Amino acid sequence: MERGRKDRAWRAAIVCLLAVAASTACERAADSDSPSTGDLSTETRGNDPPNFDDLDEARRYNLDRVNAYRAEEGVPPLVLDESLNVFAQAASQQLAADHVPHKYFKTNVYKCKCNLGAENQGAPNGWRWRRVDVQIDQILAQMMLSPGHRKNMMNPEYKRLGIGLVNPGEDLYFTNDFGR
Repeated sequence: MERGRKDRAWRAAIVCLLAVAASTACERAADSDSPSTGDLSTETRGNDPPNFDDLDEARRYNLDRVNAYRAEEGVPPLVLDESLNVFAQAASQQLAADHVPHKYFKTNVYKCKCNLGAENQGAPNGWRWRRVDVQIDQILAQMMLSPGHRKNMMNPEYKRLGIGLVNPGEDLYFTNDFGR
């Protein structure tokens, strides 16, 4: 990849991260007295990004965001894969239960007949925030700044994506599994 494109990608990721961080600080101040609902839905405020009522909507948003990053670098889009979704969901449930990253992947990758290639997971103790769209944006922006996670997201050999999201209370446990 040429240096100019790489520089633009890094600048875009940093600008996105700063914008999300500013938005997060404002929303946390506004929501400090509000209890968490424990589901994927949240109330809508003004021109906020979409909120999600179910897991399929959140997965679609995650897929669209990953594909937007890939498009910026000319990498073909991924398609959502149900067998990878099942695997990624189990990985997020494992992460929520024991807080050990990639444990499910390491112990089950060879049992999966889904041509799994790599896995990205969010924070082992969950990503604190109430709005799932903001959580996904923040996690993916952080992953773009991490060489290993970025490599997985941008790998043109990967054609399929499985997404696991577990949100007990206000902690989001996040897994993206990439397949060929």
